[in-house]
Amino acid sequence: MGDIANTKEVTLLEVVEKLLDKGVVISGDLILSCGNVDLVYLNLKLVLTSVQTMLEGSHQKKDVSL
Repeated sequence: MGDIANTKEVTLLEVVEKLLDKGVVISGDLILSCGNVDLVYLNLKLVLTSVQTMLEGSHQKKDVSL
């Protein structure tokens, strides 16, 4: 599959396939407060990747010697 940025028409399936192949991390913060007092603070991180990509990345890290 070529670079999807160079094509004029991109399907949702191609975008999802590219994201799962490379992996993506989405992070954000959620703060619930009442009366200017922070009650709940959530630091959220979402990792979206395929199992194959994750396993390949973990094998590469184990093979690196310092």
